[in-house]
Amino acid sequence: MIEDFIRSRAAEILDWLTHSRISYIGIPEKLQAAVTHDTVRALGLRYDVIRRTEPIPTYLADLGASFVSLTAPELRFPRLSLGWRGSNLGTNEVKEMLESLEVGDGWGNIEQFARRAGLGTLAPRTTFDTALRARHVAAHQATADIQPTDLQYFARDALGIALGFDAVASRAARLIAEGQPPIGATATNLHQSIRIRFLERDDRGWRE
Repeated sequence: MIEDFIRSRAAEILDWLTHSRISYIGIPEKLQAAVTHDTVRALGLRYDVIRRTEPIPTYLADLGASFVSLTAPELRFPRLSLGWRGSNLGTNEVKEMLESLEVGDGWGNIEQFARRAGLGTLAPRTTFDTALRARHVAAHQATADIQPTDLQYFARDALGIALGFDAVASRAARLIAEGQPPIGATATNLHQSIRIRFLERDDRGWRE
């Protein structure tokens, strides 16, 4: 579920960037590589899956429109640009997805933001890796023994990972759309520029 969320949220962010009406030459170099090289690679890896679930002519026509827009004033971002370089989403690819949006130390930003929101885990990258390995074992070994407590802990930690990724990627995309992509220390500590409001219930209703 967390893997699907990260990919789906990245696709939503790319759709939002499309409506921001920016050109290919106006986006960071790593994001340029994502919408070209990574998209072509992802299509090659996922073609057999796609053709079983969607009409290929329609799908390729839509993707082709994205490629045509590379030389147009307004870029149409391909949905396969981020998170689809392999069948599974690993920790390195999550890091590289955020790097494409000019976020330095992606997992560090996720960790710090989740901690500020009260959903922190000491090492979200390690937690993600551990859950990924457990999923592989459970899928391929009939004798796998995954403890229910491990699933409960990961369900809690997954909320922090999802929230951190969403917040940091969304802020970075907005800065790119405004022509001010995060750089240097701002990119490494992007989470610090995101304000968090806590709402709590009291006798009179809700308060900040």
